[in-house]
Amino acid sequence: MIVDYRIYQIALSQLQGIGSKKAKLLVSFLGSVEAVFKESSQALSGIDGIGTSIVRNLNRESALELAKREIDYIDKNSIKTLFYQDETYPNKLRHCDDGPIVLFGKGKLDFNARNIAVLEREKQQPTVKKWSKSCLKI
Repeated sequence: MIVDYRIYQIALSQLQGIGSKKAKLLVSFLGSVEAVFKESSQALSGIDGIGTSIVRNLNRESALELAKREIDYIDKNSIKTLFYQDETYPNKLRHCDDGPIVLFGKGKLDFNARNIAVLEREKQQPTVKKWSKSCLKI
């Protein structure tokens, strides 16, 4: 059976109560993005910086269901995804510990060229605004 790791990658970005720093911590500690969704709650809560209250609120099943629907949309609309561990992930963002987990794009993408755009969401957190100012020179 072939596993579409995009489901886990997108679901990781949808977990409740963690941002990109803690998401990357989980992947680093567990060794893979898939393990974040397969590991027991008890094992996750034992990771420094995570704890039981965060694990209780992660809502991993809901994040996976949302990611599956998003994959359907992505495939139907020829949208590309870049996970933070991908070789083609932007070099400038690779060094930002709170950089995005997943980037989405359409068409010919070269994120390492000088053509990166950061789109603000309606409910963007202040840390994201600070990140975009510190990581990108526009």
